[in-house]
Amino acid sequence: MTTSTKDSLREKALKELKNWDFDVIYQNTISFSEGEGDVLVDVISEGWMGIYQADEILEVFDLDVEEEEEKWDVIDDFSSCLSELITQVMREKYGVEGFYYFSSFSDSGDYGLIYSEEVE
Repeated sequence: MTTSTKDSLREKALKELKNWDFDVIYQNTISFSEGEGDVLVDVISEGWMGIYQADEILEVFDLDVEEEEEKWDVIDDFSSCLSELITQVMREKYGVEGFYYFSSFSDSGDYGLIYSEEVE
């Protein structure tokens, strides 16, 4: 992926950030988090979507990818940018200590925003 493509994904992530309700993310984080591993705080695509999950995620994030083999790479690059921004906002606004990332949740296969807090 070229630098200009990554830059455009970062710009898109900054715009996407406006669509997130951080109060809801915070409530889900504190409701579901008990300091015991990762918690799914917002579902983007349910696991039962199977092979169509990438298409649904691209649609939700309004990303246009034609090549089948590039879909997950673009999703990963975009979601990485977006999760860094979400983590930054959540730390500044609510003082959360962990971090957020997008992935498929191991229990259900649901793809979404996951909160992780290091347990010492």
